[in-house]
Amino acid sequence: MQRVQTQRTPAILDIGISMAQVKVLHAVAAAQGLHAGELATWVGTTPSTISGLVDRLVDQGLLARRDDPTDRRQVLITTTQAGLELIDKFRELNRQMLHALLVHVPDDDLPVVIRAFRILDGAVEAMAADAATEADHPAATHPRKDAP
Repeated sequence: MQRVQTQRTPAILDIGISMAQVKVLHAVAAAQGLHAGELATWVGTTPSTISGLVDRLVDQGLLARRDDPTDRRQVLITTTQAGLELIDKFRELNRQMLHALLVHVPDDDLPVVIRAFRILDGAVEAMAADAATEADHPAATHPRKDAP
């Protein structure tokens, strides 16, 4: 993957936001809105760092701050249409890179690649099911230390 990434570095650099900002943008989009404290936890940084990153993304029109309808004391950070379009641009860059890579796979090997993608897709589904089980029953996946 590192070798593939070097091929798309110029396209990524043209986008004009830092990797930390990309991480924040993706986290907010995935959660469909977060409070600053939640976002800091998701990204693994401090609220003050998140505040600066969010400020820059708001200034660029990629994120928005809105009153939280469930708690007026809280501010909800959401993705704007421009932010969603930028995420789509990243996805398109990934699709283009994958296409460019697959062009170099011999025709006889394509069934192997397709099978590998299907296996990985199944693994993604299993991960999602595990995450859903953990969210519904945290003790089932993380038993207490004092449990027998």
